[in-house]
Amino acid sequence: MTPARFAAAAGILAAVFALGALVAAATGRDEAPRAAGDRRPTTEATTTQAATARATTTDAAPSPAAMRTWHAPGRGVSVTFPEHWTLATEGVGFANPGFCFQLSTEPRSRVVDLDESGAEPGGVEIRVVESFGGRRGARTRPAALRLADAAAAGIAEWTSGATLAWREYGRWMSVGVALGRGVGSDAVAEVERVLNSVRIARSGRCLAPASIAWRKSTPLGLPSSGRLVGGVQVPEQGAHFFTWDPVLRRAPNRPWRRWGTDGLVRITLRVVNGFARAHPNASRVGIGDLSRPRGGYFGPKHATHENGLDVDVYYPRLDRLERPPRSASQVDRRLAQNLVDRFVAAGASRVYVGPNVGLTGPAGIVRVIPNHDNHLHARIPRRLA
Repeated sequence: MTPARFAAAAGILAAVFALGALVAAATGRDEAPRAAGDRRPTTEATTTQAATARATTTDAAPSPAAMRTWHAPGRGVSVTFPEHWTLATEGVGFANPGFCFQLSTEPRSRVVDLDESGAEPGGVEIRVVESFGGRRGARTRPAALRLADAAAAGIAEWTSGATLAWREYGRWMSVGVALGRGVGSDAVAEVERVLNSVRIARSGRCLAPASIAWRKSTPLGLPSSGRLVGGVQVPEQGAHFFTWDPVLRRAPNRPWRRWGTDGLVRITLRVVNGFARAHPNASRVGIGDLSRPRGGYFGPKHATHENGLDVDVYYPRLDRLERPPRSASQVDRRLAQNLVDRFVAAGASRVYVGPNVGLTGPAGIVRVIPNHDNHLHARIPRRLA
């Protein structure tokens, strides 16, 4: 292989480096992975080139997983991953390589064949697999992958020992690599660096920080009879939150239902981001209604939400699905209480909670009212608007 060919193979990995901090986890196999420890996501990437699909399950024996392959055009590098994942291919610089895959929130049990590879001569294939079901256990971290210790590379063959396997979020994750014939040592070293940068994140964590058009806002009148001047819109989703439409019962919430004062939006996102840092294994937080773009009467579901100072936030679910709880029995009370505490600490003047979820807080601020067993209603004072 010529030096130019070597440079091309290594350059391929620069494209792979633009793949964010990998996401995943995988559940049980009959054999355990080979190292212990903990590895958490350190980078978030933009999901601008994303491929998402869902696999189906049956009661019969698992069938091979539906897979999708991403190619770095003209560079000889490909990444193969389950169809129901989202793959981010932009947003991470060369100095901070990594993969970013976004897991589905509803895993599907599958069997995946790692025996075949499409690695080109002088190229590389990286295959990422998650498997579900079976026993669960503590997180495990793979030992560093050393391709130099593996068998000699061959066309369309997995190198011996070139598979990482570990467990996180109750799932097994495996990453395999196949080197095409003629790949040079420099390229192999770059492959090792990329693979050992793999991180895991949950649904939505591949998303870049949401872009928000900030401006000074003014709330007029009362939450029950008011207007909003210079409102700021909450994005439809972010790395640590999703939005939910309580009328249509779907995500994201419609654009006209997501406006508040700049102070309310900043406080809400600060609470959500702090919650995510404190509970990295929790699902994203669900944000519901705020106010209309110019405030005013919101609709029959709300007696307030008229001047941009109110926000509904859904309690985290025990099953970690990204949707509102259907009843108080589905609420993760520990995490829900933490959200209440964070809004209180952020300066909320009122936090309304439901009568059946058992949430508490300072008298006069945290108040129990009907119809709030699946979400809290936070209000900030005018001085924080």
